[in-house]
Amino acid sequence: YHLQHQVCISYVTTKGITCSSFFSYRIFESWLKAVESLIYHCHSLKELYTLTRHIQYDLDYFPYLVEISDAIAQALENRTCQLKLTAQKAA
Repeated sequence: YHLQHQVCISYVTTKGITCSSFFSYRIFESWLKAVESLIYHCHSLKELYTLTRHIQYDLDYFPYLVEISDAIAQALENRTCQLKLTAQKAA
């Protein structure tokens, strides 16, 4: 079953004992893809900076795999560059 940021997998052993394991959503590729989608759907630097603050809070207070946090950081950097370039062309 789903909790706010976790998936709980429960099973019953052959002896009838219930066992549970919790997995953070943050370890799944689908979580990374969802965050990347939010990043790339920002249409302005202001919108991206607001999202960045929320993402940074999450990165600071919850455990992420290094590969996932690095991919999020790269997506933020790429989108920032894209939006800055767009703003420069419009000016």
